[in-house]
Amino acid sequence: MIGGFGLVAYPARWGSSGIMSFICNHEGVVYEKNLGKDTQAVVSKMSLFNPDPTWSKSKDQ
Repeated sequence: MIGGFGLVAYPARWGSSGIMSFICNHEGVVYEKNLGKDTQAVVSKMSLFNPDPTWSKSKDQ
């Protein structure tokens, strides 16, 4: 992505406060995915907005 932004939202405690993580781009498109028990580690390694086919567009848009 060039000239935009992305953001990520994820549960503070996977399994207790939720299981789904969300990413959103500058156009407002929201994707969701269950990143599992290692959510915080996975999210900490994210540096680009580049959803692969395992991310699903959120149905609540």
